[in-house]
Amino acid sequence: MGAGGSKEEFSQRIAKLVASSACDVDPSFWRPVFLTEATLDEIHFLLKVDELRRVRAEYPENLALLIFQCMEQLRHFLKMTKKENALDFKSAVNSLRIITRLMPILFEDARGGDKRSANFVNEFFWNNKKLLPTDPAAVFTNIAGQPLNAPLGTVLMHTLVEMAYAPNFCVNISAKIDTSRSHASHALINTQQLWYGGIGPTENIPSWAALDRNRLDVVTCMLTCCTGPVFQTDPLVKDRFIDALVTCPDNLPTLTFSLLNCIVPYNPAGTLPYSSYMTDTKEPLMIVAVHLLLVVLDNGYLCRAFPEAKEQTPSKGYAAAAQTSENVFWRTVANIQCEHDMASLFNGLVKLLGNPMDAKATWLPGSQKTLDNAQEVLGLLWKILDCNVAFRRFICKEMPIAKLVVPLLYLMWQAKTTREKVPALQVALWIFLLLSGERDFGVSLNEAMTYMPPKLALPVFGGCYLDLVIIVFQQLIQSGVEWVRVSTDGFLTVISNLSPYAKSLCMVSSTKLVNLFEAISSPRFLKSSEDNWKCLSLILQAFNNLIQYQYEGNTPLVYAILRRHTAFEKLTESLQGKGPNPLEGDWCATIPIGTVNRMLAVLYPEVQRFCEERAAAEPEMLSFLQKTTLVGLLPQPHSILIRSYFATPNIYSYITVWAWGLIYNRHQAPQMFIAHSVKLFPIYTEAEDGKLQPLSSRNEKPVVRSPQLASKESHQPIHQKPKATPKAAAPPPAASREPPAKGFAAPPSKKPDVHVASAPPAVAAPPPVVQDTPATAAAPATDPGLHKRLSELQELKNSQSSIQRQIRERQERIQAAMARAQGGVVL
Repeated sequence: MGAGGSKEEFSQRIAKLVASSACDVDPSFWRPVFLTEATLDEIHFLLKVDELRRVRAEYPENLALLIFQCMEQLRHFLKMTKKENALDFKSAVNSLRIITRLMPILFEDARGGDKRSANFVNEFFWNNKKLLPTDPAAVFTNIAGQPLNAPLGTVLMHTLVEMAYAPNFCVNISAKIDTSRSHASHALINTQQLWYGGIGPTENIPSWAALDRNRLDVVTCMLTCCTGPVFQTDPLVKDRFIDALVTCPDNLPTLTFSLLNCIVPYNPAGTLPYSSYMTDTKEPLMIVAVHLLLVVLDNGYLCRAFPEAKEQTPSKGYAAAAQTSENVFWRTVANIQCEHDMASLFNGLVKLLGNPMDAKATWLPGSQKTLDNAQEVLGLLWKILDCNVAFRRFICKEMPIAKLVVPLLYLMWQAKTTREKVPALQVALWIFLLLSGERDFGVSLNEAMTYMPPKLALPVFGGCYLDLVIIVFQQLIQSGVEWVRVSTDGFLTVISNLSPYAKSLCMVSSTKLVNLFEAISSPRFLKSSEDNWKCLSLILQAFNNLIQYQYEGNTPLVYAILRRHTAFEKLTESLQGKGPNPLEGDWCATIPIGTVNRMLAVLYPEVQRFCEERAAAEPEMLSFLQKTTLVGLLPQPHSILIRSYFATPNIYSYITVWAWGLIYNRHQAPQMFIAHSVKLFPIYTEAEDGKLQPLSSRNEKPVVRSPQLASKESHQPIHQKPKATPKAAAPPPAASREPPAKGFAAPPSKKPDVHVASAPPAVAAPPPVVQDTPATAAAPATDPGLHKRLSELQELKNSQSSIQRQIRERQERIQAAMARAQGGVVL
């Protein structure tokens, strides 16, 4: 019988499961189900959502039997992996795809809805019940001829791990592997079971497309079995399926390295121009591997498994949890110590992270495909940096850190005009906060800049990568975009942490920094929120570090401060309760403006005399300042204060919700999740009038008319805590009977905390830096091309603004030169 007949028989068997009890069917009943050649899309079409819900409610014993038969097929397959039988491979693949289809539908009512269906997951997977209406106490006692000594949920997850090691199904057992690069950290890795080379004891392992397709089925099935949190409201509630997976006694370190090697060696550019557009089995495997690692490396899992860690200081509590955690994936990644592995991991992640930027900077237009998974890679990078301190310190000291800084800044810049990427800005900022606590990171940013990110409306300048960081941060803070400005304190914390190591800032970044000071020191800004004074304190601490420790190399900053000396004088008067805009509050006495005032008192008269004697140009002024010494004239140098960043459960919750939102949007063809059942984040539909409305009932049909949404700016105070709803791209049509909906993954309503520790202990730490949750509001565009045209218009405006700023700066320089020629003083 041909493939068409097999699918017809498959459909007939499913119809029988829906219509009547199948507990007494003959074993031959299942043959068409497991031997039909069907893709995952076809399995989704044949197993319709409404029919599966009906059988779950009316004949749960049939659904239990179907899943049990799939598990038994996998167990039989694992016994016969030494035989290369095509039918066996087909049955294993179908079993994986059927489980992949069923699991999200089972989870949707696992904690609510109809009582009978609500208990299905618990009774079947964790009590091994057959769910027979005539014998409610009946349980499964054997599987594939072996005694069943564990819950079926645990058996399922362990079986999937074993499938990842199946010879000639996922593993190339005929490959000759060179293990000469073995390291002590590779002791737990079975080299013969690795999927690819890259990080680990070997560089290259041959593979082929059939293996990649099987691996994709296994990893996708693992991922769908871990989707329970999507159907809950609390992202930090412990999930038993994830727990069974991450604590599996089988060789999980090997699987961890295999997943990483699906990601790290992947080259999104291809080997030739335009070759990245060709069909590739490695790309979908790479994407799903990133998603699975995002789930199993969930930091929130540590908080769930080790609640005592919350009551300790973050640096000790989470570090102790990482060392003693039963999460083998986490422990394996945390213990990557080999320098070659860390270098390969860094280069691979940076290559994927920079793909959206690199694809726009090719010599041949459009010759490189944009993968559009940079946000998922960003989340994975954050998790690895957070759990592996050795990796964090290694990349700051030994690797060209600028390769990471430039893509991070590019992703943050996109949030200016694309509100849906605001969570990516938050995560990138948290990475900067994490790295800025490392001395080597600040030192490495003094490297001369050789590459400018494309499509950024930045002024032309020459300097180091720290100059680029300062200029981009200043542009983001003063962009006027509220959902970016709420992170002002985070941007300034990074600048303050890096300032002691800035050897030589250029004139452009120095001027931008003083411009930023003028905006932050204005009474209007300081009085708009009770916490805005912290931003002022941070930028003044950066000035103090640069003046006290890096004066000779930062004379452009000193010159910029001298030219704007009136701004510092006005601030001093306001802090003392004088002048037209007096400031009040206990915080006024804590503002560290003394060092800058003392420098102005010493240098300003000398600079005036120097300018009166000659018509000095800007280079002569900088040379004069560089020769001037302030030793013994400034207050005693303060201790360098570095704020160390530690994530908290609220931040882990934010990351978890955001990551599941990305996974939801990615898996829409075929549709993994049913929009009406998702509880972790709200799902919105687009109404006929173009407005977004919550998806409230299952009978409501989502209307998706436009593939993209135009941002709608909200007007809120700079430090007001709004709710965040990171918008995702419109999902494509799926094989499911229910149309897809646009997804919004809402971060937790409670704003994430950032714990701050100071060094050295003798210096009191300022209050903790608090990252407010960014706000997102979106309105759909009626024209599919409107969003693109708006983006192009915004880029044109930014370019025009940049040109206008350059013209103004040149006019100021010309006026200054003319004043000097006439013997005037220009400051």
